[in-house]
Amino acid sequence: DLSKQDFLGSSECELASIITASGGQKKLPLVLNSRKKSRAAVTVISQEIPEQNKLVNLQIQVQDLPRMKASAPYFKISRLHETSAGSTSILAYKSEVKPKIKNPLFNAAEMSLRKLSGGDTSSPLRIEFFNWVRGGKHSYIGEIHASIAELESACELRNLFPIVDKKSKAKKSTSKSIGFVSVAKCSIREKPSFFAYIAGGCEMAFTVAIDFTASNGDPSVSSSLHYLSGNQRGSPYSQAIDAIGHVLQHYDTDKKFPVYGFGAVL
Repeated sequence: DLSKQDFLGSSECELASIITASGGQKKLPLVLNSRKKSRAAVTVISQEIPEQNKLVNLQIQVQDLPRMKASAPYFKISRLHETSAGSTSILAYKSEVKPKIKNPLFNAAEMSLRKLSGGDTSSPLRIEFFNWVRGGKHSYIGEIHASIAELESACELRNLFPIVDKKSKAKKSTSKSIGFVSVAKCSIREKPSFFAYIAGGCEMAFTVAIDFTASNGDPSVSSSLHYLSGNQRGSPYSQAIDAIGHVLQHYDTDKKFPVYGFGAVL
């Protein structure tokens, strides 16, 4: 119950001021109320959550699929999620179709590690193979189960994964392979985030250019982007500049915003 606790004070600031502060931390004075300031202060530190910006570059090839079952194969990658009710799958990627190609090499795809496996390279994935049919009733061929770590290892060691039909009612189908998967590429790279650029010393400049050409229409007509309505919110152009500038001004190095206009008749 917060009503039984002693109030020590509060503080407010823009998130951008913390991110752009030296060392990613900012000391803020605590305020008891509008008339009285506290002698205490709080230090807020910004830190990026790791493993959020990693990308997986994956390319696989299918070998020895029976031509009768796979004249136009494609595959889906799903993340397996264990629940109290059992295992569920969440679709993460769907490949292109490779028609009438023996041992097709699928296009390399770059996917978010977080979306693909929740950021965990040891999390199991289900890669299912289908044969594309024009009418929409695509037929299931088989599947493999492997984690990103296992796919990386298979790429390095050139190991093959047997494709197994796990949906057929035939008992022998769960053990007999109907083709193989080889991993041509599997690598993980870090994609720099906006936070990383700012923390690394990247400087930004906010510059505005306004279109005054006749294509904007008569400023006295409400359909014009230069129209000034009676609600004192300004024209659509000024509203857009205010909305974007309110965010970017905190990241501008010198806090000076050049404004240019073009197409006007003076």
